[in-house]
Amino acid sequence: MHVRQLGRLVSAEFMGGTAYLVRPPRRAGLEDTFREIADLLKPDVVLLDEENCWLTDFWIRDWAPILLQAKGARFLWCPKYEPSYAEPSAAAFTDAMSATRGIEAIARRLKLPLRRVPLTSEGGNFVYNGRDVLIVTKQFMLCNTGLDASGWVAWFKAAFGVRLVAIEYEKRDPIRHADGYCRFLDKDVLMVASYDEDKEMKDFHNELFDCLVGKLGPSGIAVLRLPCFVTDSLTSAAGNYVNFYRNGRKVLVPAYGVGMDRTAVATLKRVRPDLEYHQIDCRRLAAYGGVLNCITATYPKQVASAAEVSRRR
Repeated sequence: MHVRQLGRLVSAEFMGGTAYLVRPPRRAGLEDTFREIADLLKPDVVLLDEENCWLTDFWIRDWAPILLQAKGARFLWCPKYEPSYAEPSAAAFTDAMSATRGIEAIARRLKLPLRRVPLTSEGGNFVYNGRDVLIVTKQFMLCNTGLDASGWVAWFKAAFGVRLVAIEYEKRDPIRHADGYCRFLDKDVLMVASYDEDKEMKDFHNELFDCLVGKLGPSGIAVLRLPCFVTDSLTSAAGNYVNFYRNGRKVLVPAYGVGMDRTAVATLKRVRPDLEYHQIDCRRLAAYGGVLNCITATYPKQVASAAEVSRRR
């Protein structure tokens, strides 16, 4: 199968960019959480809300268009947003119609063209190191059956020049997004969730850790454990610290009002002590099925298509 090169995936999280969030509906009870996040990220933050584009789906990571660059031109690449999960906790604010309006609002603000593609995925299932590695769970293959796993590896290499790494998902996980299992703290540092209390979770994440060490270690990527804990609810994201959010030097880390909050930050600080860490109380947010990476999207501070640059000249 011949696949033409589509472009390079552009990530702004490590160098620092503009963070986009969606103001949550009042019924979610998350106003204080989002306000705290926006205040920490100022001035590099855009808060989309119901007033300017009728948005209710605040899981922006999953539907925000992906920035690509090809031959000096930039455009927004949009997979189909058809969330496979249907748990009430997350689905209560999952809305494809709302997401469509949000995508269009971002494109208008960035002044970039949209290109919709016949792939189905959510952005939370793309964990990218900003250079050459993209991690997804095998949920991606279940949603896109046109190729087998090796076929998709070849497709992503040809289309984006990245190495696709497909990992297993925990069988009880209703969301199945890679950012619930691992996140890059830096281009060469991958943090992997680690659990001790629940034997099934512990065994699964130990196997996942060994798998990622085997796949990424030889290429010079450090694969490290980040302690997490299990709660009684499988639909809650409480206890997950790997879903942190980084924007430049700032790292926002979930907090749940327990002693392990300090352990999570201390673990990250040992790896990158030069970064600025802020803990966000995510107890209420986590009840809906996600935390900080799930509600943020980042674009470079200055973004323009080739046509826009030409008009400015």
